[in-house]
Amino acid sequence: MSGKKRCMLLLLYASGSLLLLLSLISCTRSTHLPPKNDTPEPPPHVGVFVSECGSMTFNGDGQTVAIDFSDELAQALDLASGKASGTYVFKFYNGQWRYDDADEFSLFIDGRSVGFSTVLGGVDANLITLMSPLDDEIYLEFVRTEQAVLRQDEA
Repeated sequence: MSGKKRCMLLLLYASGSLLLLLSLISCTRSTHLPPKNDTPEPPPHVGVFVSECGSMTFNGDGQTVAIDFSDELAQALDLASGKASGTYVFKFYNGQWRYDDADEFSLFIDGRSVGFSTVLGGVDANLITLMSPLDDEIYLEFVRTEQAVLRQDEA
């Protein structure tokens, strides 16, 4: 067999092997499953969470929220300035999930859905850390205020 034919045969074999490998990879199941969590689900957020770009007030039902974002953040999210009420959900790959393992936080305000990426390990009962829609290198840290802690203790 000539060198040219051998080279073509090897190239054809390598291309076929690559196509087979790619087709096997694309047929495998997704590994994007929710994290296994062997701890009790944390309680819903309750109280006022404040950041430098506004606040979010949770009533503890795990669904409703009142927001009061800065004009800059509201504009970036295409929301009206000022206070507004709506609902929220934490998600993992587009499915509702507990907040301590979620990768997204979605707000539903005035018929609009607005999503934020959460920061791994940055969401607990007293802190909600989100990626800024203005700059993905900036984190928005919403911290529960002392006033909110007192309200929860009184309830």
